[in-house]
Amino acid sequence: MFVSNRMTANPFTLTANATVADASETMRTHKFRRLPIVENGKLVGIITDRDLREVSPSPAT
Repeated sequence: MFVSNRMTANPFTLTANATVADASETMRTHKFRRLPIVENGKLVGIITDRDLREVSPSPAT
């Protein structure tokens, strides 16, 4: 099996200047667990649902 067989052809991405709220809303709306962050056509990182939970305030606060 090749990686290309499992890749998404045109993935949804965000830029590094997107807010945490933007990333959270995008991931919730499209039911993503990971979201690539791209600058100038190059991958600079990946944000996960866990990353967002760590930086978001607790529902108790």
